[in-house]
Amino acid sequence: MKKAVLFDMDGVLVDSIPAHFEAWKEISAARGVALDFETFKRTLGTDSAGAMDILYGGRFDQAERDRIVALKEEAFRAAMRRKFAPVEGIEALLPALRRDGWPMALATSAPPENVECMMSLLRGAECLSVKVDASMVARAKPAPDIFLAAAGLLGMDPADCLVAEDSLAGLAAARSVGMATLGISTTIPGETLAIHADWVMPSFAGATPETLLGVFAARRK
Repeated sequence: MKKAVLFDMDGVLVDSIPAHFEAWKEISAARGVALDFETFKRTLGTDSAGAMDILYGGRFDQAERDRIVALKEEAFRAAMRRKFAPVEGIEALLPALRRDGWPMALATSAPPENVECMMSLLRGAECLSVKVDASMVARAKPAPDIFLAAAGLLGMDPADCLVAEDSLAGLAAARSVGMATLGISTTIPGETLAIHADWVMPSFAGATPETLLGVFAARRK
């Protein structure tokens, strides 16, 4: 039976979490809010609107919220262009999976502008035949909409999909619709990700298509 892989972007394909933190930290400081990394980690896996709720609650009106999000994303993209870093092993794994016939999709809560920027920098991004971003679904993670949309566009049953994620919200969303889950511990400790992940790895270093088949074999019922 053919299997598919759905990749989150931040912290899975690209090592972008430090850049996101620095961008939010800069934006927050300018508004009198001291942002620590533990608070920032609560935003992982959600979209910018969800991050605003976590970081600032109802402090700003909608116009200011939109402006803050735009400024933060511009700062993030600029930081990534200065120092782009793929997650270890991913640029070798993507073409290996394509050669092995795996359908692959990007499934991310990031805005389309960030997706375009990151995909232009990532070697092997052309292997991802489907790309689903936050603008394409009604609900962000932890709702499973992004993963279901990606599976649908690939023509795959959710049960035959593996989701690679670095956030608890994303892993929980994938498990809720019966997908196999691979936790990538670039940001959150592996033992924490294991709450919702069938398998956990620190990166894709040395990973092969057979590695991902093993995640299906380890899937919890």
